Amino acid sequence: MSDYTEESLLLTENGPITGLAALRECSGAALAGMSAPRTYEIAVDDLRVEGEAALPIWRGTTEQAEMPFAVDMFVIEDGKIAIQTFAAKIEPD
Repeated sequence: MSDYTEESLLLTENGPITGLAALRECSGAALAGMSAPRTYEIAVDDLRVEGEAALPIWRGTTEQAEMPFAVDMFVIEDGKIAIQTFAAKIEPD
């Protein structure tokens, strides 16, 4: 959570999430849903960076699901994540 601030914004398909407490709760739920530690694999297929914006394109596998395509977008301000978006195709096992 040290990469975020109280003003950081995460845009998801379920709506915007702002503030450290809300981001921590969202991250905890997402990680818990991925599976136990060391039981998932993530591969970054491409990383595009332009100035203060980054776009990692990745895929992953967990015990519960396959993610054949996922993408985040980050906007960095003063060394912290100001805005992040996330989208993925998730196929439950």
